[in-house]
Amino acid sequence: MRPRLQRPCEYSCEIRVPPTCFAPIIRIVHSAALFAPREGNILGLYVCITGLEYTDTCIPSVNVSFEASKHRNMHCQYSSRFLLSFFLAGTLLLLAEFLLVESANRRMCIFLTALNLKEIPYDIKPVSLIKSGGEQHSNEFREINPMEQVPALHIDNHTLIESLNILQYLEETRPHRPLMPADPVKRARVREICEVIASGIQPLQNLVVLIYVGEERKKEWAQHWITRGLTAVEKLLSSSAGKYCVGDEITLADCCLIPQIFNARRFLVDLRPFPTILRVDRHLENHPAFTAAHPNNQPDCPPEAT
Repeated sequence: MRPRLQRPCEYSCEIRVPPTCFAPIIRIVHSAALFAPREGNILGLYVCITGLEYTDTCIPSVNVSFEASKHRNMHCQYSSRFLLSFFLAGTLLLLAEFLLVESANRRMCIFLTALNLKEIPYDIKPVSLIKSGGEQHSNEFREINPMEQVPALHIDNHTLIESLNILQYLEETRPHRPLMPADPVKRARVREICEVIASGIQPLQNLVVLIYVGEERKKEWAQHWITRGLTAVEKLLSSSAGKYCVGDEITLADCCLIPQIFNARRFLVDLRPFPTILRVDRHLENHPAFTAAHPNNQPDCPPEAT
């Protein structure tokens, strides 16, 4: 049995967040794994958890706000309502499910859009990919993902890794907003597009790859592989695209394509040879689910990037 807090209380602490490259942890609203604020030698976020009260399920609900420190030259207020389990053991600890996604190198997360489209609530907490050689290489993170990479999703008491695997899991367990067509041929085409992007383009732009390639060559490297991959995607879309990648309904293919267009622009790739890709991008650029997933709209986005 979960012990109950006897009265409303206030709990506050300081969390430090990396000043440069870091990835967010997105926490699904559901009680499960232990989360406790930690301290590191980085930029400060002030976390204030207030308004503790009981719900019908005897799980307290909490309002959480994050305020960026002044030395980051930004003032952002983030608030969300969580259903969390609490227990007291000298200090107040929070229990919540969470997921990890990468935005450290200003990359748009593939499955964040799917969470938005399916209206799955989440919260974001940054994790450094730079500090101490990258926190994704820590023993603790290695327990989450032996590949020492993000993303990783903890949901339904399970931890999942790899973007396409996560997309498929969300599609199978949250079918209320389908992102795969009913027609088998169209489903196959969606998978083709997703695989070309997630296997043939995106891995070659991972932070670890770009570091290995080196500062002088990384732009040329990225442009070559993105152009090569988008040439294949354009060919596939020429026979499948309607308003979106496959017909006139948003699919997992669109969730994969739009982040890759962001990366292409980040590396100054010439997109003029890809008119179908650009047409799909224009149809989706103002869609709320895609806008909310844009790197510039994430809590870890540097002010100078917006």
